[in-house]
Amino acid sequence: MTSAAGATAANIMQQRRQRPPRRRGKKGGAGGGSRDMSAVHASSFSPSSSSAPSSTPLSSSSSSTAVAGETYRPHKVPLITLTEETPTWFECGRHTPGRDDTLLSVASGSGGSSAGSSSGAGSGSGSAGSAGNSGGRMRRNTPDVVRKYRTLGEKIYQHEVALSKQQSQSGGGSGGSGRRDEAWVESTMRRGTLKDRIAAMSVVISSHPVHKLYALDMLLNMVGINVDKFGNATAAAGRPNDRVSQLASEALQDLWVNTLLPPRRKLVGLDGRPLLEQYEHSSSSSSAAAAADNNTTNTSNSKKRTLSPRVLLLWRYEEHLKARYSAYVDLYLSRSLTETTLEL
Repeated sequence: MTSAAGATAANIMQQRRQRPPRRRGKKGGAGGGSRDMSAVHASSFSPSSSSAPSSTPLSSSSSSTAVAGETYRPHKVPLITLTEETPTWFECGRHTPGRDDTLLSVASGSGGSSAGSSSGAGSGSGSAGSAGNSGGRMRRNTPDVVRKYRTLGEKIYQHEVALSKQQSQSGGGSGGSGRRDEAWVESTMRRGTLKDRIAAMSVVISSHPVHKLYALDMLLNMVGINVDKFGNATAAAGRPNDRVSQLASEALQDLWVNTLLPPRRKLVGLDGRPLLEQYEHSSSSSSAAAAADNNTTNTSNSKKRTLSPRVLLLWRYEEHLKARYSAYVDLYLSRSLTETTLEL
């Protein structure tokens, strides 16, 4: 009996080894909860789309999009990373040609940024400014051009935020203790005491100014400013609590000065960037119409510069910051000064 039982057990083990491995997860799925990242990385953006931005990486159903004449494929890793060399968002991409170009700098032929001159782009920006201005005034951006780049920049920005969130959830190079610390800070922002919540929001926006802009919106909400998902800021319906708004305002002032505002220049929106002059093809009908509307001669070179997705991402983020800072000055500081004056 013993030998027969042993033979039976051996046959059962051999049959199990010959069986195909069991598939775990949902039936018919590709492994349950994990997403196919190849579908995410094969996605693309359409500058003509006006749909609301998504909080997840885009799917692979859309076709590729040209950015300044070249095909752009969504990035696989976050484009913005703060390091010891670039500890702030406005220093990111400083060696990229055209990073700080504005309509004024291109029109004057100054290039726009010291980073551009150090990377060999200063002379290119200057020549572009001279060429664009040789036949008359600088061609202003049309609303359609600004809208197109704003839509594309917003989609790149939302994709960047989603990638950063995925990287944070999957580890992203930080150990388990780092993920636990981030989870604790996020929980403190919503459930801690007033001072702890404000301190946690300040830590989050200081550490992740580009990828966690919602922490800044939470602070603005404490001073009576509501920011919707499209970045539009409006005054809150009711009056905020005086103590809450005072503590939040102190944190905001520190963030504006030490983290968010560039020290040697103003914030610039996309309407102040040389989009039409340097990145739109002069042979297009829109450029010709814009030249006619601006009463200028289209003498710029037909070969336009390529706009880096990282630069467009940073320009769109800067536009978000500009809208929020303007709302803070107009809706909170002006109200506070008015109330102080009336009390005196």
